[in-house]
Amino acid sequence: MLAAACVDRGDVGTFGAERGPDPDPDGGPAAEGAAPDGGEEGASAITVAPSSSPLAAGGLSTCGIDANGGAVCWGDNQHGALGVGSFEPMTSAQPLAVKGLTKGVRSVAGGVFAACAILVDGTARCWGDSLFGDIDGTNSSVPMPMPHDKTGLSNYVARIGFGTSFACALTTRGRGKCWGFGGGGQLGTGATRDQYIAGDVATKEQLVDIAASMGGLFACAVTRGGNVLCWGQNSSGQLGSNGTTDRPLPDAVTGLDAAAVSVACGREYACARLVDGGVACWGSDAKGQLGRGSAGPGKANPPTRIPGVSGSTAIAAGAEHACALAGGQVVCWGSNGMTQIATGASLLGVTEVVPASVGAVAVTAGLEHTCVMGPQRAVRCAGDGSRRQTGTGAFSL
Repeated sequence: MLAAACVDRGDVGTFGAERGPDPDPDGGPAAEGAAPDGGEEGASAITVAPSSSPLAAGGLSTCGIDANGGAVCWGDNQHGALGVGSFEPMTSAQPLAVKGLTKGVRSVAGGVFAACAILVDGTARCWGDSLFGDIDGTNSSVPMPMPHDKTGLSNYVARIGFGTSFACALTTRGRGKCWGFGGGGQLGTGATRDQYIAGDVATKEQLVDIAASMGGLFACAVTRGGNVLCWGQNSSGQLGSNGTTDRPLPDAVTGLDAAAVSVACGREYACARLVDGGVACWGSDAKGQLGRGSAGPGKANPPTRIPGVSGSTAIAAGAEHACALAGGQVVCWGSNGMTQIATGASLLGVTEVVPASVGAVAVTAGLEHTCVMGPQRAVRCAGDGSRRQTGTGAFSL
């Protein structure tokens, strides 16, 4: 088991850069009744609190925020995902400073071969393979080991989530924007074509959270009213909309028994953190993603409460395993084929990874690895370390 320490949390800023003023794309508060950032007309403006996630696992690399507010990454660098300005070293078990981002980083987000940092001024800087979430407006696979501005996001980014070959962002005014490959409808625009400049998700509802699938081709968002919308590939019912038909437009998840606060997406399943602190997951249960400790029906499972999970303050989804943070404790469930949860069976029910006494502050799940941050920036990782994405296993940022 992990003994001590990409989720979106607003309450772990003490482990990242100090929070600055919330960016405002309009230069001031929106007028009452105005449509904020293209939102629903007649709705009052909202301001989404920018994420302060200090830890983000991707596919083969992991990134974090150090004590100086700078971005650091470790693991695989074959596509420039460590952001050090070159493709050397090919891998690193030690956290390396991302070029030019030694301070002022508010949160980090990790993809399969790319990563991004959101700065305190609301801008996003990204690096890695442009095919896996476009970087700098390119329209082909161009590895970029140096951080670049993300085209189309301006200076009001609250969250970023990576899927396979695409990414989505949430603005501070509640608007979703996606870019990258779009063949499965995963960009949420209604079209199924690639889009290399960040474009609007086709919904008038104001959003408070967004997540793209870790290892998959769909995305989900939480609306201001607590509903969950999903779009993209739906072969296992991961969109939660009573069927397995792909949907290029956002559609509501049905069957949630409480309002959602945040959402996390795995390869063919998704989980919502609910207003009462519980967690519900839906889609594939082929690897125990619904927390029962064994494989269930392969697909199209409706939202199911994860047994024994309460008081959660954050959730994270890997390809086929998920985790929740509650009161300093971390529990995980699902696939354990790479011991990304604990030493033991290949499939696990809800399993304590970090006891509450440790006081974990963040948890993140990559394709097949998990990292937890505890007090004093102590980080512990477990699971697939084939490209050193688990670092040395235990270290501090």
